[in-house]
Amino acid sequence: MAPILLMVRADEVRVSVCLKGTLDDFSVSDILQTISIGRKTGYLSFATEAAGGAVVFRKGRVLASVDDGSAPPETEIESLSGYQRDEVIRRRIAASLERLARCRRGYFIFQVSAQPPQVIAGRNIGPETLEAGIEVVDLLVELVDRLERQAASSAA
Repeated sequence: MAPILLMVRADEVRVSVCLKGTLDDFSVSDILQTISIGRKTGYLSFATEAAGGAVVFRKGRVLASVDDGSAPPETEIESLSGYQRDEVIRRRIAASLERLARCRRGYFIFQVSAQPPQVIAGRNIGPETLEAGIEVVDLLVELVDRLERQAASSAA
């Protein structure tokens, strides 16, 4: 499966490939941390044995994450505002990153841009984007906690 392609209108920003490789060499968390530390803006796409996916960044913060396992946002998300809306989107981002982090084989490409994309593979991600974004380290701590709880419950 090929990575989800970046769909940017010609009148939008210049995009260049900054980082690419395989999940055999770098884990999803390694890649997220590298982009975060570099405070990069752009789009990270994955093609894995299980699914394709994408993570959108602004200055190293995660704005959105979608994958083949994530459904488009429910229409009720548009009726939410403030904290409630942000919490629903945050949970969706965390769930998407968890699915992607489970993948051990596949490819990734990070494309740098002046502005984060608003459309991924023809899907408008505006309704599922956090304006302020989330620090990668916060997402990774949450992800490790989730995976440890799941491992403990499956071992019991």
